[in-house]
Amino acid sequence: MIRSFKRFVPALSLFTIMLVFSGCGGEKKPAAEQTTGDATAVSGFRATQWGMTLEEVKKGEKLKIVKEDSSLLIYSGEVYGKPGEVFYQFDESGTLFSATVKYAVSKADPEAAVALYNFIKSKMVTELGAPSVDMAVLLDSTITEDLKMPGAGLETGNKIFTADWNDKPGSQIGIILSRPEESDLSLGVVYQRK
Repeated sequence: MIRSFKRFVPALSLFTIMLVFSGCGGEKKPAAEQTTGDATAVSGFRATQWGMTLEEVKKGEKLKIVKEDSSLLIYSGEVYGKPGEVFYQFDESGTLFSATVKYAVSKADPEAAVALYNFIKSKMVTELGAPSVDMAVLLDSTITEDLKMPGAGLETGNKIFTADWNDKPGSQIGIILSRPEESDLSLGVVYQRK
């Protein structure tokens, strides 16, 4: 059982890290919502919709642009009421497929990072409803002291906080707080076209 869990954890870690760096969220309502059965479809992020061109996204986004190339737009400003960087990513055909918000957090203050994660997640719950997945994961469950405080284990990379809204037609949405190997803490929100 423990052996299979140890194999699962690196795969989960890789998936969540890829999810963070491939999409994101915003304080505006999703661009377009449609009700599909019990789930509300999300077809974009903030004032954008999946499939828009770079120029269409530039016209709709009101934050300050800090970088632009043919496959990426980076903006800086307030998202979900907190300062962050927004990354819009475009596929080889030049259409929007992903948006990510990256927030500044530091392993020097893991409790503040958890508080920011919980604040942003609460804004997302207000916007999207309850997540389909909401958990804190210990990569090595034998390190029980990492259970004592919410921020314990973040600075060593042993704990990951994640919530996903995988039940939303049209988009895969998630938030993750983790410390990727050889990096500082990372907090990101991902919106990605399904």
